[in-house]
Amino acid sequence: VAAQAALAADGRAASAGLPDRTPGAVAAAAPGLLDRLAATAELTGEELAAARALAARLPELAGELAACGLPETVVHGDFHPGNWRSDGSGLVVIDFADTCFGHPVADGLRPRGFVDGERWAQVAEEWARAWRERVPGCSPERALELAGPLVHFGYALRYQEFLDHIEDSERPYHEGDPAAEVRQALAAAG
Repeated sequence: VAAQAALAADGRAASAGLPDRTPGAVAAAAPGLLDRLAATAELTGEELAAARALAARLPELAGELAACGLPETVVHGDFHPGNWRSDGSGLVVIDFADTCFGHPVADGLRPRGFVDGERWAQVAEEWARAWRERVPGCSPERALELAGPLVHFGYALRYQEFLDHIEDSERPYHEGDPAAEVRQALAAAG
């Protein structure tokens, strides 16, 4: 949070040449991703219809997320406990392959799938506290509540980019990842 807040305040993050995975960019790209997934038949007709309806709501959701007051900034993109290392005296974050310009809630939500409910509550509380300290008046808890569908569509887009650029021998390990993330977006939307 400290690094993201500092980078956002610096003002140069938006022009750093990173992929744009801001909520608005994700919302704009989601329909095209769904068109591609429709051609693969990885989603059922019912899932695809629900995903298209959700994609139509993403611009509104992006606006609600912006109203939470957190700045767009540099985002790690895969900020889960497997990408954190510590020797007990300090913490190091590794694996910046998915770094982008986006909304920090993407990193704030990422640990959720890697920790149990009690630990998740602690992580979410600490993340929100850190943002409230740096951006008075922001609503990080609300951002965590809202962002799931956008974040999962963002992951679906990233996985599709990955599939578009890997060698054929690796494709079987990742073929279903974009569709799985769309399903997670639907689940997050409730």
